[in-house]
Amino acid sequence: MSTNSSISYDRPSPVNPIFENISTQIDDNIVLTAPVNDLKRKLYVDGHDEDTIKRVMQRRRTLKSRIYTRKCRAKCRTSVQDMRKERENLIAEKSRITLEICLYKNLIVQCGYSC
Repeated sequence: MSTNSSISYDRPSPVNPIFENISTQIDDNIVLTAPVNDLKRKLYVDGHDEDTIKRVMQRRRTLKSRIYTRKCRAKCRTSVQDMRKERENLIAEKSRITLEICLYKNLIVQCGYSC
C-alpha cells in the first residue's frame, strides 16, 4: 500500500492566503457589520480592484454563514437540553401518578368494595 507524501493533513491556517493582504486593512468586524453597499464603496474608494472586492464579499458571506451555523447549533443544543428536562419531568410525573393509582387500588381492596 503506497502513501502519497504530497498530501498534507495539517489544519489550515485561520486566515485564507487570498485575504492576507486585505485582512491587514479591513477587520472582519467591519466586513460583517458594515452594510454591503458601504463596504463595496469603501473598498472601491480605497483603490481595491473588482477581484479583491469579490473576494471580500465572499469572505463576508462565509463569515455570516459560519455565524448562522454556530447559532443554529447552539439553538439545537438548547432545544435538546430542554427536551431532556421535559422528558425527565414527564417520567417523574408518570411515576407519581402510577404510585397514586396503586394507593387508590389498595384503598378499594381494603374497603372491600363496600365503601
